[in-house]
Amino acid sequence: MYIRMYTIPTRYDFIFSYFLFIWFLFYYFGYIKYCPNSWLILGVIDNIIALALMVYYNNPILNILVFSTINIFIKLIPLWLIRNRPFRIQDFIFGSILFVIFSFWLSLYNTNFVKVTQNIVDSIKEKRAGTPLEYNIIKAIQYSWLSK
Repeated sequence: MYIRMYTIPTRYDFIFSYFLFIWFLFYYFGYIKYCPNSWLILGVIDNIIALALMVYYNNPILNILVFSTINIFIKLIPLWLIRNRPFRIQDFIFGSILFVIFSFWLSLYNTNFVKVTQNIVDSIKEKRAGTPLEYNIIKAIQYSWLSK
């Protein structure tokens, strides 16, 4: 099975989920005190919507499996590991500040969260990998299949 990937997906630093995962790692290993649990939940909700769109637009099963596996590792497992942490307003505020910094970062490259999100939705509609990690994993799988 060959999955369409005509364009290179959004850059790694344009995906807020990766920032959330890095935040989780810093929190989990004790480098910062702000817990990302509420933001991870928002990320999971966003991923459920993306997964529903993937099914609705009849994306290849490989795309759906790779997308789901990535998000299990960068959202669900981290959320499980911090499941007993309380939800605190200062944690949510820290995440909001991180999102503002992320938005500023995007603006330096003449883009914004809405454009990045639209790019990902367009990739789902076109049945192609929209995030860089998903793209690279699918590309590696296809290469291993084609090289046999």
